[in-house]
Amino acid sequence: MFWAVRTGPSPTARAVRTLEILRDRPGTTADQLAAALGVTERAARRYIGILREAGIEVESVRGPYGGYRLGRGTRLPPVVFTQEQALGLVMAVLDGQPAAIDPDDPIGAALSKVIRALPDSVGRQAAALRGYASATPDRHSARPDPTITNALVTAVADRRRVIVTYRGESGEQSDAEVDPWAVVVRHRRWYLLCHSHRADAVRTYRIDRVRAVRQLSHGFTPPDDLDPVAALETHLGVGWQYPTRVVFHAPQEQVAPWIRPPMGRLTPDGERCVLVGSTRNPAMYAQEWLAVIPFDFTVEQGPELRAAVATVAARFSAALPPASGSAAIGTSPGSLGSKPFDLPGGSCHDARVTSYISHTTVDCADAYALSRWWQAVLDYVEDPDDPNEPGDEECIIFSRDRAHRLLFIEVPDAKRVKNRIHFDLRPVEGPRDAELARLHEMGATTVDDRRNADGTGWVVLADPEGNEFCILRSDAEVAAGRT
Repeated sequence: MFWAVRTGPSPTARAVRTLEILRDRPGTTADQLAAALGVTERAARRYIGILREAGIEVESVRGPYGGYRLGRGTRLPPVVFTQEQALGLVMAVLDGQPAAIDPDDPIGAALSKVIRALPDSVGRQAAALRGYASATPDRHSARPDPTITNALVTAVADRRRVIVTYRGESGEQSDAEVDPWAVVVRHRRWYLLCHSHRADAVRTYRIDRVRAVRQLSHGFTPPDDLDPVAALETHLGVGWQYPTRVVFHAPQEQVAPWIRPPMGRLTPDGERCVLVGSTRNPAMYAQEWLAVIPFDFTVEQGPELRAAVATVAARFSAALPPASGSAAIGTSPGSLGSKPFDLPGGSCHDARVTSYISHTTVDCADAYALSRWWQAVLDYVEDPDDPNEPGDEECIIFSRDRAHRLLFIEVPDAKRVKNRIHFDLRPVEGPRDAELARLHEMGATTVDDRRNADGTGWVVLADPEGNEFCILRSDAEVAAGRT
């Protein structure tokens, strides 16, 4: 059974709030009740009188240990909603579970039961809110299995060690014996903060990737000073692939409010301060974190982060209008300015009206597997806030400076003919033939060897799904051939 009342300072709303307080905290004194209601003690006693007039037995006990309490045998509805709470509940469910807009969805069915149990005055508004609202599925969501989540929460409450079966980013599963300290929700992702006995270290696991939980008989004691949210934030900022060291040319007390725990640890250095940490995604670190901090800084460590900051700086510089006397707005280095030019067929266009390549798309049979293969070939990265998952029909990877995106989309048709567009790759380090050997070890196959006796030429290869690409000589080899 549910009760619902309109929110606000009305006597009815405060009387029901008084009822809630006495139910939850028997022995509440008049001054405590007044503070909770935001009224005087005299007014608080008046609300006690209103409850008694409504036939609800309220006992009062004098003395230092006295106060108000409900009489024995008083039966109340287990849940009392204000109008604001009822509508807020519907909004929160639809925000966190857009599929609940559909009454046939399991969460949607539960929401329907709550709405039906509300009084007509509030229930009609809640039903209208749900009926006329539209919810867009969140492609970034990663909701854990309720049964798995419940098993972990139970283990946390019981302080029992568990064995979790976890699927990593590669898709491989492994078992880990852990002490589950806490379940933490961060940016709509659910994490298990725990101590791993195999690693003898603090670990965080995404609960949507946990496939099974088995509770053991061993107990554990979490750290006395454990702050689960702070511990999770700090842990997410260490141990990543790319180290970072940023010096801010301002005192620590000024910079500290702008630093999030995942960015690293901020320490004073005279009139400056130093941020030391690590990241999986230098581009995100540069453009989403560093770019918003209103203090001068120098990136002292992390070539990947320095390159990402340089990319952001170049983009911001390019966004400024040119100075007087320079090229017209809308032109860019290498463009044709405003001079018309002829296309095949004799058509004439203004070069300022152009498009740009958003990303390169590859049709394939297994988007996840092929994206992982090319990610290793090109040293590209995923979006850490929306990582690719096995079974995804679309998977995207980025160059580390975010300048190029490669999208893999699953299609039902098999590849039949040679691609009209393909990639030409040059080794970042080392010669062409060393890179060719690496690609062969990764599973690439040779389609056509176009190498010449003098060392020039290239090799046509195919990726695991047969898409052709070429491996060319490195820039160093080309330069050496010119001398």
